[in-house]
Formats: sequence, structure tokens, C-alpha cells
Amino acid sequence: MPVDVMEKVMKKVDPYDWISVRNSNRNLRDFVDSQHLKLDIDVSIEGTFHTIDINGNQSFGPFHPVVADDERRTIYNKRLQFALRKLFVVMKLPSAQIEEFKLDFDFMGRGSDEFEDIYDIGSRRVSFKNKLLSASLRTIDKEFGEFHCFQAKSVSLSGLKEPRTVLILKSFKSGTLENIEIINSYKFYFSWQLTLSEQWKNAKKLKTGLSTDRYTGIRVAELFAFSNIEFTTVVLSSDLKVLVDSSAKLETCLSRNTYDSEDDSDEDSDEDSDDEDNSGVLTVSKEVLKVFDPNFVGYNGTINYKANGFEYLIEVTEFETKIVKKIE
Repeated sequence: MPVDVMEKVMKKVDPYDWISVRNSNRNLRDFVDSQHLKLDIDVSIEGTFHTIDINGNQSFGPFHPVVADDERRTIYNKRLQFALRKLFVVMKLPSAQIEEFKLDFDFMGRGSDEFEDIYDIGSRRVSFKNKLLSASLRTIDKEFGEFHCFQAKSVSLSGLKEPRTVLILKSFKSGTLENIEIINSYKFYFSWQLTLSEQWKNAKKLKTGLSTDRYTGIRVAELFAFSNIEFTTVVLSSDLKVLVDSSAKLETCLSRNTYDSEDDSDEDSDEDSDDEDNSGVLTVSKEVLKVFDPNFVGYNGTINYKANGFEYLIEVTEFETKIVKKIE
């Protein structure tokens, strides 16, 4: 068939079938390798349930243990491990271009009662939580640990510990990776391995739940290479000012605000409970405004601020602080 017809056919083929097409013969292998096969991947592991979405095609199911007929052996459902291996085969294709890769690991599952599943096996009661989760994570470690240099524009990791986050991020090709998301990390203690990686240094956009705490979080100096930054947790106002003053690449920055109760007494607490906005003071937003303009009075507003030869528009509301570079 003509090449343009084959290209249209490939767009309709399930990504998992790209492997079958490629393995048919040498001509089809060369054709598949010459294409830009775009992938959108979303992997979610919740307790004992998983969902893998690749280009809109979903595979899902539980991975509970199955007890053998003689009730003396436990056979683990390897559906998740098999699905992950199939996924990684597609990701390793020479022509695979991953637009977005998401991995969300929720060890608590869909409720705290699934955190530790206990089953009766004969006269024994056995917990399978650790073995089930460890098996799926070992599969992830093995595939990413081989450093195949996957090509992706955006990577989002959630719920993973710090060493595994670093391992996965380093498996993506530096230079092609533009967007990094690290949110809802479990027991994440920041280390230099992440910021020293080429993937971190060459990315342009960052969305993170990590703080800029000087002991366990990101140092402000490690953020200067990013042009767009979004903090899903509160960042100190002084850190925002240092970031704006020191980074010539920064174009936008978004940070959340919090409330701090102004009234120490509990009187009339029931009457004010229906209007939470009036029960506290927006201390973070006030500090943000003060640090950029000491003469500013109030808790929210707009400030024009100059740094690095650019003018920045700083908008502070009751919910967020938004900093945008103004280029005329």
C-alpha cells in the first residue's frame, strides 16, 4: 500500500498492536520505526486495583491473591505485572514519542480498609498487602532501572518515594522532557540526585508539591532553570521574591495561599462557621504583598514589580499568588 495510506492505518491501530505489525516482516518493521508513534500513558495503582490507559484504551482489574485448590499454596494474580510489561514493550519502540506519562501510586487504595487485606487460608490468617504492592513496584523498578531513555515531553509522578522518583525520572531522555510533575510524594525527603540530573536541569516547566524548606525541600537556587513553576503547597513569600529576583528565565509562577485564624477565642464560632472566608486572615497573601512592596496595605491586590530588566505582574487573591512576566 502507499505510505500515506499505511500512515492512516497506523493511526487507527491499537498501540499494543504496533508490536505485531512491526514483527510481521522487515518492510513493516522499517515502516513502523520511521513513524512518530505518539503515546499518552496514564498508570494508576490504587491499593489492590490498577488502571492502565494508553491513548484512551483502558485495561484494569484487581490483583488479589488466588488460593490454590489444596489451600496450601497462594498464586498471585500477575495481571498487573503482565500489563506493565506489555506497556513497556510499546514504550521501548524506537519510534515511540510519549506526549505524557503519568504514574499515580496510591498505596491506600480506595479506602483505608484496603490498606491491609487479610485472608483466611485454612487455619491461617495472612496479610498480602506488602507482597502485592512490592511485586508491582519491583516490575516498575526493573523496567525503568534499565535506563532505556524513553522519549517523553511530560512526566507526572505521584505517591512514590524519593529514590523511585529519581530512578523513573532518569529513565527519560534529557532534552525532550519539558514538563515535570512531582506531587503527593510519600515520605519524600529531597536529595541532590534529583536536581543534579540532566532531566531536571533541561526541563522548562515544573509542578510540585515539594516545599522550599531549607532542610527537606527544594532550594530556590535549583529552580532558576524553569520558566514556568506551580507550587501545589504554600511557598514562603521571601522564597518567591528570591526566585523572581534571581531567575531570568522565570515567566510564570503560581503558589497557593492558606488561612490563619485571627481570633484566639472560641466565642461565636458557630455563627461564623458558615462563612470561612471571614473567620481568618490571609497571612500568606499579606506577606507576599509586603515582601514585594513594603508600603502595600491589605491582604490581596496587584503589584507591578521590576527585576532582571523585566516587569512582573503579581496578583494575589484569597486562594493563590500568580506572578507573570510582562513583555511589551
